[in-house]
Amino acid sequence: MSEETKNTKTPEVAAPAEKEDALKEVLDHMDEREMFKVLYNTVLERQLHPEEGSYTSYLFNKGEGKILKKVGEECTEVIIASLSQSKEELVGEISDLLYHLMVLMAAKGVTLEDVEQELARCHKKEHNLKAERRPITQY
Repeated sequence: MSEETKNTKTPEVAAPAEKEDALKEVLDHMDEREMFKVLYNTVLERQLHPEEGSYTSYLFNKGEGKILKKVGEECTEVIIASLSQSKEELVGEISDLLYHLMVLMAAKGVTLEDVEQELARCHKKEHNLKAERRPITQY
């Protein structure tokens, strides 16, 4: 899995085991903030160069409907974990959701930069409090 981040490159290698070792080396020496870029670049690589046995390649092969189904499932699992499970389980479910959102982003041509720009735009807003929603009373 050769990915390129702003300050880090992994070499192009042919053997899957060597690719995994190269990625692990990058991850061990990477700033945690770069993880989103590495994950997104891996998703893009699988979209452009599918690999047999890759779950990401499987999702792209099945199409947008399958990707959307997985995003919906992961949203529900985040809610359930938040209400009734440990922090560790919640973190795991949030990680799954973020991964599936990145697959959806790649499928729809949305980049991390697009999302970062929107977050920056929203951050600049002032006095944008919205009316309260009704509380969830049954779950």
